[in-house]
Parts: sequence; structure tokens; C-alpha cells
Amino acid sequence: MDPARPGRPPTVLVVDDDVDLLDLTVRTLARAGWTVLRADGGDTALELAGEVEVDVVLTDVVMPGTDGLALVEVLRRARPALPVVFTTGHDDPAIHAAVAATGAPLVPKPYTPATLRTVLHEALAGDDGEVAG
Repeated sequence: MDPARPGRPPTVLVVDDDVDLLDLTVRTLARAGWTVLRADGGDTALELAGEVEVDVVLTDVVMPGTDGLALVEVLRRARPALPVVFTTGHDDPAIHAAVAATGAPLVPKPYTPATLRTVLHEALAGDDGEVAG
């Protein structure tokens, strides 16, 4: 349940340009009781976030068009305290540094369902940091 809104599961916006991984992540989180919105890119995510209040965003960093970092920058202009979790399959120090500068955790791909659920709950609770594989 969402601690900010008791009685209602938290709403997570999942953003990834890898549609297979996106679908798997959406199914995994929905089975765990989350309300899940899916977006296959940053532009779609911005549209959804403008229409529906989300509690936390799970986004890939590297995507064509509006990447995860640009997406979060725009979303946080409206909601500076919006909890965010980044994911990436790239082991690039520049990506890690850019994500660290946002204060949000980074979960390397591939991730397990348990890791994903844990880091999302921690983000909602206000605990940030890098997550090991």
C-alpha cells in the first residue's frame, strides 16, 4: 500500500524502450499489487505523467528521444520530490555519475523481481542509493 495514500496501491510509471522487458516488468509489478502505467519512451511517459498522478517512476536511462535523465529533469520541475529509480544495461561510468547527481538509485539490468520491488519500496520511503545487481 502507498504510505501517502492508505488503502490504495502505489502507482508506478515504468519507462523502457525495450518492449519485452517493459512488458515483463509491468506484469511483475502488477502481480505484486502495484498500479502500473507503461511507457515505451520518455515522450510517452511525459504524456502519461501529465494525465495521471504517479507515486514513483522506474525508468531506463538510455532511450532514443527523451532519455531517462531528461524525463526525470522535466518531471521533477513539477514535483521536485518525485521518487525515481533508474535502470540501465550499460556499465558506463558517465551514466552512473549522471544518475548519482539526481540522487536517485540505479538498478543494473538484468534485475530480479525481488530487487525491483525492494528498491521501489525504498524509493517511496525516501531511501536512495545505488543498488547492487
